[in-house]
Amino acid sequence: MDVFTVKNSALNLFRQAQKQEGDGKIKTIKEQKQTFYSDDETVQGYDDLRFNKLGGQYVHLSESLAITDFLERVNNRHSLLDIPTGTGRMLVHLLGFKFDRLFAADYSDAMLSLCQTKYRDQNIHFTKQDIYHTSFDDKAFSCLLSSRFLFHSDEQNRVFKEFSRIISPGGFLIADTLRWSPRTWTRVFSTRLGGQLYTNSEQSVVQLASNHDFSILGVKSLLILPSFFYNFMPQPILNFFIWLEHYWPDRWMTKRMWLFQKNN
Repeated sequence: MDVFTVKNSALNLFRQAQKQEGDGKIKTIKEQKQTFYSDDETVQGYDDLRFNKLGGQYVHLSESLAITDFLERVNNRHSLLDIPTGTGRMLVHLLGFKFDRLFAADYSDAMLSLCQTKYRDQNIHFTKQDIYHTSFDDKAFSCLLSSRFLFHSDEQNRVFKEFSRIISPGGFLIADTLRWSPRTWTRVFSTRLGGQLYTNSEQSVVQLASNHDFSILGVKSLLILPSFFYNFMPQPILNFFIWLEHYWPDRWMTKRMWLFQKNN
């Protein structure tokens, strides 16, 4: 399946999900996105559309290095939850940290099926979950990774409330936010890639942490341009942006990766 087929299929699906008339079943941002990311064609084309070329691989490497660097600081390796796990692209790195128990959760059956096939020989507990209201026990996890999700949510306080419930005191949360994105300015990118995105100022993240009993231990700034653009860059342009990142101010980067700790 080529990129244009995936993009057109995704566009048609999301437009269908946005309709408010008819049976009225799909109305909220949450429901629209759950429908979009549960579609088989969206799932099968997800990684190719974002990470299959050299620039996309650089984005994946940048995000992976930030996450693994923060995981090195996690001193309690009891249990780790990856939610939403998506296509499971981070699981290969998470396995290397040898947590006693590794869980991977997603709302999308198609995503979970793909992950279970890719990691069928690994000791990973896969489970379908609604990130806003999971079935996990209170204080179940010593570490939680939520990659590429917060900027899809228009109810971030609700997400953090659930994170606070299922992370044990002294446990860790790794999550990323967007500082800016063209998908907040135009629907062209938005409809092709899964809908509206939501940006966060530094102060808004500080407030989220404070509201839900987390402390911020670290933050890393990533990528000059929105990550999707990198997958279509010719190598000379990509090399230029990689060089430029060494001099670009952190406050102008598009993405931030955060390390939080649940207060005791």
